[in-house]
Amino acid sequence: MKGFDILGHKVKLKADRLDTNTTPEEIVDLVREVAGNIRERTPDLENGEIFLLAALKIAEQRMELAHEYKENINILQSSLGEALDFIDQATLTQ
Repeated sequence: MKGFDILGHKVKLKADRLDTNTTPEEIVDLVREVAGNIRERTPDLENGEIFLLAALKIAEQRMELAHEYKENINILQSSLGEALDFIDQATLTQ
């Protein structure tokens, strides 16, 4: 376990997560960055409000990436289908 401080709160994350390429430091850095941006724009918020808004922002970014990934897979599958159709037609005309 690795310990971190985010906005005065102590958190511990497992350092030996084998199922991901993301390190605990990268996760904490992202949370700190998003929370810092929120704090700069709205310095009167309490830490709990900043954490909530940071979680919502990170969730929004994650969902946007998931939608983009799905769209890219659909485009790739469509292009692959078109390429296979082209190859089939070219093979039949020879």
